Order: sequence, then structure tokens, then C-alpha cells
Amino acid sequence: MAKISITMDDKLLCNVDCYAASNFMSRSGVIGLACNKLLQDNAVANALVSLSAAMQKIAESNTIDEETKVLLADVEAVARLLKG
Repeated sequence: MAKISITMDDKLLCNVDCYAASNFMSRSGVIGLACNKLLQDNAVANALVSLSAAMQKIAESNTIDEETKVLLADVEAVARLLKG
């Protein structure tokens, strides 16, 4: 496991510490959880953009080509990841 040093606003750090204490977590645990949440949210947003593009392409062409199948597979992979 890597050890890092970060700079954080005092008020944000206080909020992190309060959350950690009230949820029986470490400061590192809260920061790790927040990072994972941010990355998951970004993956979902990207998957929705891909899904929208795939649906538009299917609607316009009335077919599903290989590129669109790849986009749909990527969206499905994100959905499986989120489902657990």
C-alpha cells in the first residue's frame, strides 16, 4: 500500500475527521472511499455518454455494428461493476 502526503483545506479536513469518527473509520479510509466514489461516478457518466451515442447510432442506422457493440459492452461492464 502506498503512503502519500496531501494538502487539504482545514475545514474539509475537520469534516473528514468528524465523518471518520462518527463512522468508525480512519481518515485514510474516508479519503479512499471518497476517491473510489469519484472514480465510480466518472465511470457512470462516461458510460451514459457511450450509451447515448450507441442508442443514437442504432436509431439512425437501424443496425448494430461492431463499434456500437463495443460501446454497449463497455456500458454493460460498468453496470456489472456497480451492481457488485
